[in-house]
Amino acid sequence: MLDGELTTPDEWLGAGVYRAAAGLPPPAVTAVHFGPSGEQLAVLIETSGPALRFLERYQAGLVFPGPTTVRFRVVPAGGSCRLVREERAGMGWWVKLPSRARSAAASVIEASIPLSELRPAPGQKLDFKVVVLDGQAEAEHHPQGAPLCVAFEGVSRV
Repeated sequence: MLDGELTTPDEWLGAGVYRAAAGLPPPAVTAVHFGPSGEQLAVLIETSGPALRFLERYQAGLVFPGPTTVRFRVVPAGGSCRLVREERAGMGWWVKLPSRARSAAASVIEASIPLSELRPAPGQKLDFKVVVLDGQAEAEHHPQGAPLCVAFEGVSRV
């Protein structure tokens, strides 16, 4: 259930976890939990304060590199959030596309992205980074080195 809260201690048990390195100033994104959930990629983003407060200043982005780079931006929407799907076009422009991805924000940000919008092949691993956008500028990206990776077995191309 997407509610923007860590509802139970085991809600994200078994998911991949990335924790940002502490620093000065502290990072806006402190942790990312991720993993497959049926025909969806599930992602939880922890921020340095309540996610709704984070979204008053920033947007979070999930960037999937590939032949065509796909990005999902988490943007504020009436006391919660929504996801905006975009693909990188020529000359670096982002083109908005329709999406069935869902999200929620309260103390954390939760997102559920249909695999059909990411287009992995069966057995393919998806690489992605989490970015913090301050307007159009990238304020942070996580992780600093190699991207996060999640494997999907037996993906049906819906």
